[in-house]
Amino acid sequence: MRQKRAKQYRRLLQQYQLHFNFRAPFQLLLDDSLTLHLAKEASSPTAPSPLLRLADVLQQPPDAQHVKLMITQCAMVALYNLEKSSDATQAKLGKTAVALAKEFERRRCNHREAIEAESCIADVVGGFNKHRYILGTGRLGLRTGVGKACVGLPVVHPNQTGVLVMAPMSEVTKARVAELEKAALKGPSTTPLPSNVITGPIPPPTSTSTGEPSQSQSQSPANRKRKVKEPNPLSVKKKKPSKPNAPAKQGTGRPRK
Repeated sequence: MRQKRAKQYRRLLQQYQLHFNFRAPFQLLLDDSLTLHLAKEASSPTAPSPLLRLADVLQQPPDAQHVKLMITQCAMVALYNLEKSSDATQAKLGKTAVALAKEFERRRCNHREAIEAESCIADVVGGFNKHRYILGTGRLGLRTGVGKACVGLPVVHPNQTGVLVMAPMSEVTKARVAELEKAALKGPSTTPLPSNVITGPIPPPTSTSTGEPSQSQSQSPANRKRKVKEPNPLSVKKKKPSKPNAPAKQGTGRPRK
């Protein structure tokens, strides 16, 4: 990947990490169209693995601790149906895609009966992408529909030459980012609170349940006795022990001259 494009993708992913709390491992939710695109290129012996290609777009190490590939059950059903196609070429491609998709983590979509993969992806992602998916699709309808309507949804798709690229941030996502940055610069709200909201420390009760004044209220500052502060025992100079009186000398019994 070109250095300029890699730097652009790195900055774009950092925006999603900063404002929408994206974290590793990044969850790439693939549909059947992108899985088929990867299966076509996987037929070549020199082709890199799908995990390596998708991790290269996200500028992440190609391992499960940083990138996690996922697929819905409805997308798997679409691949199974392609495997049963009467066209030998399509059936072979479907078989390769099914074998490739079995390596992905299965994302439960809670659809008892399989629906269209495009509708399934839209239901799983929702309007706010609360599970922080990165959408991988080859459908233009998903890119222009869910990709532009959902807030905080990165989209990875193949371009006209088949190179996997990351779509620019949608307008609704840009508006949300601008709103979050404006709120961060504005700081805490200065709107006055209602009169019944206590913002400072709760004052002590002025009376007990029996109606008598509390002990702190009955003792006025004038009646309070100040405690006598004693000196620090470590700073007081110790008294020298007094020496015992020496015993008087007894005379030898000789008179003085």
